[in-house]
Amino acid sequence: MYPADYLLGIDKADAGDPSDGFEALMFSDKNAFESLPEEVQQELIKEMNERIEFLAYKQKNKDKK
Repeated sequence: MYPADYLLGIDKADAGDPSDGFEALMFSDKNAFESLPEEVQQELIKEMNERIEFLAYKQKNKDKK
């Protein structure tokens, strides 16, 4: 289960094929996301971007070892 799935209340069985990558993350349950208040949507987007940046940084530094 992706972290965003948990935040959006998406069950692993409903999340789609994980090999779908970006599209699976962004569109696995668009209606659930759109039903959230605007400020919650913005906070979720911010948190997801921060997590992605952290993981990219972590991967980049892992490759240097």
